[in-house]
Amino acid sequence: MLSLIGILLGLFTLIFLAFKRVNIYIFAPVAAIVVLLFSGLNIWEVMSTTYIQGVGNYVSKNGILFLTSAIFAASMGASGAAHYIALKLAGLALRSKNSKFMAMFYIACILMVLTMGGISLFVVIFLIASIARDVYEKLDIPWAFMMANMWGSGTVTGWALPGAPSVTNLLPTNYLGTDAMAGPVLGVIMAIEIAVLCNLYIWYILKRAEKRGEHFLPTGALITQREKGKEIERELDPSMNLFKCLLPSIVVLVTLNVIKLPNGICLLLGTLCCFILFWKNFDHNIRKCLDSIVQGFNNGFSVLLPVGFMAGFGAVVALTPGFEYAVTLLDKIHAPEALQVLIIANLAAGLCGSASGGMGIMFGAFADRFAQMHLNPGAIHRLCTVGSCGLDSLPHNASIQSGLRVYGLELNWTCYQHAFFTQTVFPLIVGLTAVVLASMGVV
Repeated sequence: MLSLIGILLGLFTLIFLAFKRVNIYIFAPVAAIVVLLFSGLNIWEVMSTTYIQGVGNYVSKNGILFLTSAIFAASMGASGAAHYIALKLAGLALRSKNSKFMAMFYIACILMVLTMGGISLFVVIFLIASIARDVYEKLDIPWAFMMANMWGSGTVTGWALPGAPSVTNLLPTNYLGTDAMAGPVLGVIMAIEIAVLCNLYIWYILKRAEKRGEHFLPTGALITQREKGKEIERELDPSMNLFKCLLPSIVVLVTLNVIKLPNGICLLLGTLCCFILFWKNFDHNIRKCLDSIVQGFNNGFSVLLPVGFMAGFGAVVALTPGFEYAVTLLDKIHAPEALQVLIIANLAAGLCGSASGGMGIMFGAFADRFAQMHLNPGAIHRLCTVGSCGLDSLPHNASIQSGLRVYGLELNWTCYQHAFFTQTVFPLIVGLTAVVLASMGVV
């Protein structure tokens, strides 16, 4: 029991230090040490072996997926294709009657298009920041609402839609023998439900902001200052068109879901397609293509390592007597099997502050249990994805931290509340819906 208390204190330490804006490379190992203080284990030995191995194992298993995704994102950004797609969709919003709501809706659509096309949700924030900032400033939308806008990449294509090349949707295939299209009906229903909930929430906060007299500033001050003096050229290349810009993403989707090639190869083929189609935009210079690859490596590692550090924390937790005690308690749950999967996925992801890190812990401890369930593997796959994207989005989540940093927002309730509702509360609600449907045999 003392060890279990230590796990809870470790989780509290993660969230507290995250709110205090301590670097994730510091608060993750510090929280692991807090857990070990209550576990009776040798702190130095565990930190120098289990923690480091947890980081290394996560990086080795997921490194190719993260890096190839980041390289693809960098090539789409450097070629101008991602920018073209974003500007086209943003332009539609500016011509709409309910311009503020439609602007946020189309920005979410931009995020969905880019992430469904193979760009990691960890990386897409770099592509959308300046474009979204222009639209928000022009329409005087409070910049903190950008955290609510991330539902487009953090929910629908992050864990709901079947076929999505997201890390969250692909990881279960390594353990369940499923593919990216697992649980198609369940996934589509979840995608529709989460989209409706998030859009209702955005409608509500826009109306509330209007009554309160809230504006783009003050939350948009930092990103405006950061972008000052380095405005991006907004003229569209006349040789570009929407289909041509979407074609590299189509290549990724087809090779992944139709030809069923390995994930990393699909993303590299998309990158190659981007280089060929937009060779002119790279000034017919292979060096510029290589520069975008290097930029992709840098971006990939910048998000891979923080998640790896959280996975190390999860590995330490999994070693403690408190975790074994918690597993024993979970084994005694007599709830429907679908609800068991949802609870286990949420707890694992919440402990790690990472959907993918939580999945590693979850499947490591419960793979045999899942195999013995009477549920369809496709339903388990989809329940694992929605479950791992609920409690993972607490303040210590690496993608939340990255988003706040890139958007120039502070980690406080004013900004974080929008991520909390769209990426924690609503996925929990959708997860319960999925439990009911899966228990009825919907796959």
